[in-house]
Amino acid sequence: ERVVMLPNNKNIVPAAEQVRGLTRKEVVVVPTRSVMEGLAALVAMDGKLGLAENGERMARAASGVKTGLLTHAVRDSRWSGGKVRKGHYIGLFREGIVSHHEDLFQAAVGLLEAMMEGDEELLTVILGEGFPENLEESLREYAEERGLEVEVIQGGQPLYPLILGLE
Repeated sequence: ERVVMLPNNKNIVPAAEQVRGLTRKEVVVVPTRSVMEGLAALVAMDGKLGLAENGERMARAASGVKTGLLTHAVRDSRWSGGKVRKGHYIGLFREGIVSHHEDLFQAAVGLLEAMMEGDEELLTVILGEGFPENLEESLREYAEERGLEVEVIQGGQPLYPLILGLE
C-alpha cells in the first residue's frame, strides 16, 4: 500500500513524480540522481517510521552524497585539462570531466581528489566488470591514507569500471 521510489537518475525523477496520480498506493519519491544516492537513502530508511518521515530522512541522506564515475573515452576529445584519447579513462564529477589518464588507477585517484573537499568520512566504491583486484587494494589504501573509511561493493557494471560515492 505504500511505496518509496528511488529513480537514481535525474532524468527519471519527473516521470517518477507522476506515478502518484496513477495509483491508489501512497507514494513518496526520493529524488535520487545516482545509484550512490539511492544506496545512502536505503541505509537511512527506518521501518519504524512513517512514509513521509522516511521520505524526508532518505532525501537528506541522499543529498549528502557526492558521486563520481570512471569510464572510457569513446573518442578523442579536449577538455579544460587537456586532450583525452579514445580508450583512456575519464573521471566524471558534477557533469564534467575532472580527470583522465591511460592508467586506471591514476584516473581513479584524480577523480577521488577532485571529489574531496576535506570533510568526507566514507568512500563507497562500486567495482565494475573486470576491475583488477590489485587496484582495488591500492585504491583502498590510498583512500584510507586520506582518513576515509572504505566500503567496497562488487557491482559488475559493464560501462563504469568504478563508481565512487563520498559522504
